[in-house]
Amino acid sequence: MKYKQVYLSLGGNQGDVLGQLNKALHELRTSAEVFNLKHSHFYATSALNTTHPSLFVNMICSFETLLSPVKVFECTQIIEKKLGKQPKPKNADRPIDIDIIFYDQQQYCSTELEIPHPRWQNRLFVLVPLRDLIAQIWLEIKGESFQFKIDDLIKEVSLKDPGQAIRLLEKNIFLNI
Repeated sequence: MKYKQVYLSLGGNQGDVLGQLNKALHELRTSAEVFNLKHSHFYATSALNTTHPSLFVNMICSFETLLSPVKVFECTQIIEKKLGKQPKPKNADRPIDIDIIFYDQQQYCSTELEIPHPRWQNRLFVLVPLRDLIAQIWLEIKGESFQFKIDDLIKEVSLKDPGQAIRLLEKNIFLNI
């Protein structure tokens, strides 16, 4: 069997978010099914589609696995629940949120899960941390292979939606979120 490369977006805006993200990374790192885990820097980002001004902390991680997309999704749901995520409306405040952005170069669609994530190209909180790990990505979409250059997508989103704010969190910065 061939290992699959997975990219996850992790974020939150309630409680000790940096602690929660580090706990989530620890859960992934200690999983017997996750290999070669890497992660981006941590970023403070503006909330999307919401009236509250809460900042989020976001990052991206990647790893290799033999797990199917459904099993990766189940693992992310277990980690979220373990770290205190409760069912809430979309875009509500949360201590942790984990989304599968890519599963290798493949597409996957079910009632619960769509890969690649349907809005990955429109979110600076995904694109900027993703650039820490890769400069471009090739994806198979409906039998065709497409190349996406991350810097080009960041420029495009920045022009289309200048309200999306993102900044790198330096080490040892304390955020009262």
